[in-house]
Amino acid sequence: MEPGKLSEEGRGVFEVISEWGGFLQRQDNPFKVNILKNLASRFATNLTYQYRSIYITLLGANPIVLGYINSISGVANTLLSIPTGVFADRVGIKNVFLLTLSISILSALVFGAANSWEVAAIAFTLSAVAFTLDRTTCPLICGSTLASDERVTGMGICDTVSFFPQLIAPIIAAYLITAFGGMNARGIRPLYYLQIVGLVVAFVIILTKFENPRARLAERRKTSVLSDLRSVLSEGTMAKRWILLTMLSAFSRQAMFYVPLFAAEFKGADQFVIGGMRGLDPVQRRIFAALMVSRPALNVYGATNSAAMG
Repeated sequence: MEPGKLSEEGRGVFEVISEWGGFLQRQDNPFKVNILKNLASRFATNLTYQYRSIYITLLGANPIVLGYINSISGVANTLLSIPTGVFADRVGIKNVFLLTLSISILSALVFGAANSWEVAAIAFTLSAVAFTLDRTTCPLICGSTLASDERVTGMGICDTVSFFPQLIAPIIAAYLITAFGGMNARGIRPLYYLQIVGLVVAFVIILTKFENPRARLAERRKTSVLSDLRSVLSEGTMAKRWILLTMLSAFSRQAMFYVPLFAAEFKGADQFVIGGMRGLDPVQRRIFAALMVSRPALNVYGATNSAAMG
């Protein structure tokens, strides 16, 4: 064994946390405030996320209708993904975050007030819009504020911190549903009003604490969507493989919408099983991610050495 290897592998949790604390202290305001925002918004979102298909069905939607609703959300994701980045460049990331959270609050309010699947479908579409805005804008923080050699670490810390609300919120939601009357429309509905509270907290955090990244504002330049796309595609095979993998993963992400409903209707899963499934989802994803990192032969990008990066 190489000298020092044992001590490296045997680092305790407290040492890792200490290193993360030092890393966070070095970072600018946008990165740290974004983590706080994610804690509040991810907790709020994961109170209801796993119950959406069940809730809409309880309001009268059939499987065909669910398919149409889910397809509409997919169209919204596709149409908004690229313009969102351009929009953030024009108006600033802070304004996009505030718009995203406002749409999320409106979506939760409509969900809570819905008395039919048609109204719930409007709320679901709004949530899809908010998801796309957030998914596209959030990574801009790391790209704008972190040094090149710190971006992987920063994104890892941000994802890990965001992991905890996704782990505990679904279980808390299961207990709340039990208290509110069980896994029916009456029992699920109050979760959306509680979700609004968490989203408002996230909104206030961004409104009062967040500052637009200076680097992004300073480096703003006039480009077109097509020229930016050509620039990305010219980066080599890794960029193309990443785009392909993202497209393929979208199919499974859309299909996951139906899993809680299937588990409840055909397997008899209750709210605790549904919540547990959602809570364990980030755990299994991080296990597989760790396996991918530790086994270069499994790297789907094929980037096992510098020669492969061409």
